Amino acid sequence: MDISDLDISFNIDFDAIDLPSDTITIKHLRRHFPDRAEFIMDREGERLDAMWDMERLFVLMGYASVLGKAEVAKVLAYIPDMAGKRSLARDLTKDLIHYGLADGPATAAQIIRRLEEIGADLARQQRGQLRR
Repeated sequence: MDISDLDISFNIDFDAIDLPSDTITIKHLRRHFPDRAEFIMDREGERLDAMWDMERLFVLMGYASVLGKAEVAKVLAYIPDMAGKRSLARDLTKDLIHYGLADGPATAAQIIRRLEEIGADLARQQRGQLRR
């Protein structure tokens, strides 16, 4: 999955958005998984890449929600294996907990909601409709 392959003309600068996974460093991984520190990137690299895509998909879903159902459908159609938003949320919840970014499902759900809010706020801002 590569977000850049998504054929939607959203104007989102993901580099300007603080995603939960941005706080993960090699030091964080070594401390969180001390028993496998020497192989940490071999085992965690793909999972981190997928997590980053999931975070961005939730930002995209929030953004699309402001634009309308057709745009939301385009984002949802991109979710791997047609798993759906609920499955994507479940997978991201597991990763947020796995990497110590959430202490449980409730905290992970708050983080996911915040990602969607970030996208929605960005869309509103670009459309001149930022909520106050």
